[in-house]
This record gives sequence, structure tokens and C-alpha cells, in this order.
Amino acid sequence: AFEFIHPDDLEKLEKSRQMVTEEPSVDIIQFRARRKDGSHIWFESTSRPLKNKENGEVFEIQVSSRDIPERKRTQAALQESEERFRDLFENMNDGFALHKIILDKIGKPVDYQFVDVNPVFVERVGMKAEDLRNHTALELFPNTEQEWIDVFGQVATSGQPIQFTNHSVEFNKYYETRLYCPRPGYFAAVFADITKRKQAEDDLRKAYE
Repeated sequence: AFEFIHPDDLEKLEKSRQMVTEEPSVDIIQFRARRKDGSHIWFESTSRPLKNKENGEVFEIQVSSRDIPERKRTQAALQESEERFRDLFENMNDGFALHKIILDKIGKPVDYQFVDVNPVFVERVGMKAEDLRNHTALELFPNTEQEWIDVFGQVATSGQPIQFTNHSVEFNKYYETRLYCPRPGYFAAVFADITKRKQAEDDLRKAYE
């Protein structure tokens, strides 16, 4: 019945049958089979070797299969969602970074670790992404204010999102920052550089003083 198997999955099936015969061991694979209307449906197949009790040789391969279209649709939808998120993550105009909060023994936030960053964030801090990931803020930016760490820790531990405007001494810039908690102990930050806007507002205010 291999004529009904999707061409891209034929080699996978052949390797599975060979492995079950030679090992011998149980093997589970997923493949596509063609329907009468020409469309394909996903199956999960379990192959078990049946051995001769006297000499241990495999005399038959027992195969059981079940269709798994719903699971595959779910996996495909999840993959598409992740790809869309990654595309948004990579191409958004604002700096974006995912962090893990670091707490001391009494639960006070004392630092945070970079988990992932997008190209805009990398450009603004002037460092490579690989030099940021898995390092802590205080390792890379010793002048990071405790005020920022406290706010980040509040979001990561409470799960409540926050939006605020603040001035970073480390970079001498104003940022409009949106924080949210994707999972306990972590916080994601979207940084919009509003330094020029703040300077324009200050200049306008001074002009009318």
C-alpha cells in the first residue's frame, strides 16, 4: 500500500521497517497517506517486531496505525503562531527583550538575566545578541538603577503589566516602557525611545517660562 504514501515520507517508512527488523525494537513514526479525493491525512504508526522464541529472529512486523489529523492541525497552528511571533519579534520598530528576574534569599529582586532580544534592542544598546543572552544586567550594565530592577521584579512576580516613562542614566535616554509577564519569574519589556520627544517638550516648556 506504499503507493498511497506521500512521496516525502517513503524513505522514513522504509528506514523504520529496516530498523525494527535489524535492531529489533519498537518504532513510532508519523507519515501522510493519500485519500481518495487526492488530499493527504496524517497517521501515527507503531511497528513491533515479532520474534521466533527459539532463535530470536524476527519473522513478522506488526504495524498499527491511527490517524492524527487534529493533533497535526494543532501542531501546525502552533508552529504558524510561533513563526508569526518570531517575525513580529524580529521586525518590530521598538526594542524588545525577554528577561528572567533574579531574586535574593528573601525574595527581593536584585538583578535580571537576558533571555532573548530583538535586533532593535541590540542596535540601541550597541552589543551583539549573543553577548547579551544568558548574562545579567549588572554584569553588562553596572549602573543599572535599582529602581528599574524593582519595577521589573514587581511585574515578574505579580504578573501585572505596567507601562511607564523613565530616564535611563546608563544610556542617558528617555524610554516609554511596557512590561508584561509571559510566565512566572519572567518579564518582557518593550522599549520605545522617546528622548527626542521629551527634549522637544522640554524646549517648548522652557520657551514659555
